[in-house]
Amino acid sequence: MSYLVLSRKYRPQIFDDVLGQIHITQVLKNAIEEKRIGHAYLFSGPRGTGKTTTARIFAKALNCAKGPAGTPCNECINCKEITDGTSIDVIELDGASNRGIDEIRALRENVRFTPASSKYKIYVIDEAHQITDPAFNALLKTLEEPPEHIVFILATTEPQKIPLTISSRCQRFRFRPISTNEIISQIEKITKLEKFNIEKDAMTLTAQTANGSLRDSLSTLDQIVSFSPDKTITRDTVRTILGLSPLESISAYIEFILNKDGKGILKHIYQITEEGYDLTQFVHDLREQLRRLVFTKYGSENLAADAYLSEEIKLLNKYKDRFEIPELIRVLQMLNHCIEEMRWSDNSRLVFELYSLKILESTVNIQELITKLDKVADSRHSGSADSRHSAEVGSVRGSEDNVASTTPATVQAQPKPILQENPDFKTKWELILNEIIKKKPSAGHILQEAQAQMSSPTEITLSLQGTFQYDIVIKNLQMVNELVKRHFNEKTKVICTVSQKKLQPDVQEVVVEEDLTPADDARGADKDNVVLETEPPEEDVTTDAGLKKIMESFSGKIVKNK
Repeated sequence: MSYLVLSRKYRPQIFDDVLGQIHITQVLKNAIEEKRIGHAYLFSGPRGTGKTTTARIFAKALNCAKGPAGTPCNECINCKEITDGTSIDVIELDGASNRGIDEIRALRENVRFTPASSKYKIYVIDEAHQITDPAFNALLKTLEEPPEHIVFILATTEPQKIPLTISSRCQRFRFRPISTNEIISQIEKITKLEKFNIEKDAMTLTAQTANGSLRDSLSTLDQIVSFSPDKTITRDTVRTILGLSPLESISAYIEFILNKDGKGILKHIYQITEEGYDLTQFVHDLREQLRRLVFTKYGSENLAADAYLSEEIKLLNKYKDRFEIPELIRVLQMLNHCIEEMRWSDNSRLVFELYSLKILESTVNIQELITKLDKVADSRHSGSADSRHSAEVGSVRGSEDNVASTTPATVQAQPKPILQENPDFKTKWELILNEIIKKKPSAGHILQEAQAQMSSPTEITLSLQGTFQYDIVIKNLQMVNELVKRHFNEKTKVICTVSQKKLQPDVQEVVVEEDLTPADDARGADKDNVVLETEPPEEDVTTDAGLKKIMESFSGKIVKNK
């Protein structure tokens, strides 16, 4: 007898042997035992998870000579024929080669005939999503109201391609990927029966590369046993056969990322290429290890010895405290883009080198940036009492004592008269500041340093230290005005000014003419109280203490001062 591959030799023959799909097998067993058998079923899920196997077991359970029964006997002629694939009452069709309307029309003609030797005539259509839309339309009426002896089972890996008019007429079962631990358990069981000499780490690695497909893992097992039939199969054997990247190489690459070593990472890529490893596979393996690292940092990945290799656990423990979550996510996103571009590029090595250098670029997390700005604002606020230097544009009163008769005179500037403050102003203003700090911390701290006064019943004047603070407040002025109207009245608004730096410690010079003309008098000038407002001099922002701290925190420089 010719050799039978492991995936066929150990194919489940009863529902209880189907691995990892108890949520489906139990429903089908109960339906048979309670005689609630539907006329159409849709099995969907990844490859190698037991869709066609379950369909065959279901067919045996329905047509068993001792049934229908939840567990077929596998001894009667009907069970044996279905197992061997020779039963004329169980027809297995390939959707890829029977996808046209002519084949479906032939199927419709055949469903009229009763089973030859069984209770049910069962059609199993594999890869059903490849059937054309006209063919599905031809099948629609038969699928909706088939003869009582007909059962349809559609199997597909892409259920989204099945028309809704078809899937809505079927009982749908979704097969899940088989877990790594379940596959390891099955491989261990088979290796004992076959007396293979294989290490536990080799079994674990074989299960990991199967991506939830038991059939793929058994096919890989067949391959590695043929590679070294008389020797112990190790994890290195599996890596060599499957072309997987050594963990040492992945660990070295991660070190270069952490050390921001561009020269080292390019040299490492060169070594990977020279050793004959596939770069695309290397990026896949690197991405998988970093993905596991993310789950490890979140504490949601079980580092059980039977789920990972011992060397993989060491690698994850080594790096889980050296990466921040945002940085890991950024690297994973870039590796995803890298894989996509490498797939279509004629120079995959160049793509990988460019992305590797891009990964090394320093980035600043937006939350960290906001936190640093808030700290700078806090430090400015704490030291503002001793460092504040500003002067207001004042008014001067002309008098014969300090105004010359024929030449301009220098007089001392006096504060501009303002309204007596509302007794509740300070309390209300503090409430406004607290709300602003919660919403916009940077603007709130700047407003705490500003001088706020009621200049009129409907105006609040803010005297700010410089243009830097002025610009920030202006950007948030709408929010400030809304809060002011809420706490004062609808007509109250905020006016922002920039305080002038003192030209001398206590004296501001202004020029006042000796005599006022009648025209001045007509414009309402008051000879006893002449107010001359001067333009504030251009401020040198480079001396601003807060700006200096921001430049030091982010290694910045002033490009333009205006």
